[in-house]
Amino acid sequence: MTGLLRFIAGGGLATLVHGAVLSVLADLARVDPVLANVPAFIAAFAVSYTYHYHISFRSDAPHGRALLQYLLVALAGLCTSTAVLALAVRSAGLHYLPGFLIASGIVAAQTYLLSKRWVFTSSRS
Repeated sequence: MTGLLRFIAGGGLATLVHGAVLSVLADLARVDPVLANVPAFIAAFAVSYTYHYHISFRSDAPHGRALLQYLLVALAGLCTSTAVLALAVRSAGLHYLPGFLIASGIVAAQTYLLSKRWVFTSSRS
């Protein structure tokens, strides 16, 4: 399996975690979906970092550096995701799911590019 396919698998797993937490909070707990996006994103972060470090990129970068850089990438993703979700829900009046799906695609692309080129680069580089 190529690095991109491994990334898609790990990203899919993290997206499922994100979506599940978002759905539970928004649909069952009746939390505003834009606000619920934050804890959902945090829940997905641990899955995403661990999977991408070990499996997607098979990184040997020091965890301290990689984790901090991935956190910055994830925070950028959180900002993107929250903005897209807010536009979908509050401006367009859509259910949160279409906004979540659109945001997930955008965040996946930005995360892959930044992770491959900056976060999980070899410590021997």
